[in-house]
Amino acid sequence: MLENLIVCQDNYGVDRDGSPWSNNILAPRAVQGPTGLVGMPGTVDSIEPGPSHARAKQLAGAAAAVAAGMHTGLGSEGSEAWEAYFVSAYDEWRAKAINQPTIRSLFGDALYPATDITIERLSTDGEWWELVEDDAGGDEAHLAQWRRLVGWFDACSDFVETAYVAIDRTDDVDPLGGCVYPRLLIGRLADGSLAGLLGVVVYT
Repeated sequence: MLENLIVCQDNYGVDRDGSPWSNNILAPRAVQGPTGLVGMPGTVDSIEPGPSHARAKQLAGAAAAVAAGMHTGLGSEGSEAWEAYFVSAYDEWRAKAINQPTIRSLFGDALYPATDITIERLSTDGEWWELVEDDAGGDEAHLAQWRRLVGWFDACSDFVETAYVAIDRTDDVDPLGGCVYPRLLIGRLADGSLAGLLGVVVYT
């Protein structure tokens, strides 16, 4: 399991009557299978990756190299770094588009049901980019690294579409769903695999 997924599983000492989402957006028992899909034990752990596995993994590693030393940012109160992230297509799963059903399928029944998923085109003129600019506070070196990262996704010929994805709880009062939320910078390959970066933000 990626480190950024593990911190989304931690309920930080809050137990709500045995709920799997006492104070966390990802169920503590969740596992990450060989293809990259996340789910409850027995649902993803024995799936054999398809032929695109190596390429998806390679692209995720390349994205992580561009993002080396970068924190997720985006207004986060934490300092977690981006991690290489990919999900390789196989016979029974492939992304036909980067949309809400696809993003939910990445986490299966392990994702807190009352989540809000926001998807934007990965470009420097989207609403999400305002968070990058706010974090930068006029630091041109910071913005330049972000532009290089977005430019890498834009220039990657393997991707048929790219996206910024924010996964948050829908209720900002109830602690169910926690305060640590996934963020994805991803591209979709023609065969339905996804590759890019996984980060987390902390909003208390």
